[in-house]
Amino acid sequence: MSELAQDRQPPDEKAIESAETSPSDPQPILILAPARSEAERLAAMIGRNPCAYDLPELNLFMADTFDDLMLQMVGSRQTLLHGLLRAIAEIYAGEQSKDGIDMARRWLLLRRKRTTGAILQELQSRVAPLALVESSPSSVTTRPALTRLADAFPNARYVHLVRHPVAHGTAVMQFADGVMAVEVNSIDYATEPPTVDPQLMWYRTHNRIRRFLNDIPDDRQIRISAESLLATPETTLAGLCRHLGLPDDRASVARMLQPEASAFAHFGPVGAHLGRDSAFLEAPGLPGLVSEESPTLDDPLPWRSDNASVRREVRMLAKSFGYD
Repeated sequence: MSELAQDRQPPDEKAIESAETSPSDPQPILILAPARSEAERLAAMIGRNPCAYDLPELNLFMADTFDDLMLQMVGSRQTLLHGLLRAIAEIYAGEQSKDGIDMARRWLLLRRKRTTGAILQELQSRVAPLALVESSPSSVTTRPALTRLADAFPNARYVHLVRHPVAHGTAVMQFADGVMAVEVNSIDYATEPPTVDPQLMWYRTHNRIRRFLNDIPDDRQIRISAESLLATPETTLAGLCRHLGLPDDRASVARMLQPEASAFAHFGPVGAHLGRDSAFLEAPGLPGLVSEESPTLDDPLPWRSDNASVRREVRMLAKSFGYD
């Protein structure tokens, strides 16, 4: 059992209604990025900082209340709850076991009428003074989801994680022939037959994030690239910590270089085995030597059969992020 779970016990039902974020609680660190951007690895790395606590993908902000969220979790989408169940089990029971997951389901049942923001607020209060780190791709798929997130934590800190559109699209297409792109209608209907094209997903998501962050003060947001994170992790993490107000000493950064040590960097128990991208769960550590050089924006896209290259609007946005 973790020290956090030993020190604190779950509140009773009467305490649930009054549970809310204390003014002294830290504000969470929220990573904004589409799926397959290395966000789960970054979350695990930040969570290794002595002042932070990483979570798996909670997918809370897809709906206003937990009851509303459950209406969306049908069929294969039930796996989107795995991260939330694992987080509650770890935080309250100190273990991700069958019994811990069963407890987490009861915990959520008692809160089914609460807003999804209130649920995350309660988790933040539970781990305080540590700051939660969360990176659900579902939070950036719609503007309402981003609005719910901002309403729940008006002073949250944001990390906008970008990845080269060609590298990102290649990673998306490597999983089930691009099913992630299909789910968000990232399809070029100008071809016959229509072509699954993840660059549309990349553009729409990052454009949505950019517009959202226009209303966030500069001192509460930072943009970093997946390429710099993996090529020069020590330098990138140290700079990120300074911006986020986290310890950036050598020992703290050294801990952050071990994302595989996260409590959520492995597959979970039966009934809640996911919670993060399976590619990360299979290889959560830092990869070997990685070049910071990115693919070119001019070459034909590897997932298209018509030799099409990056679209003009995608090219312009990528260049604004520093890609060539």
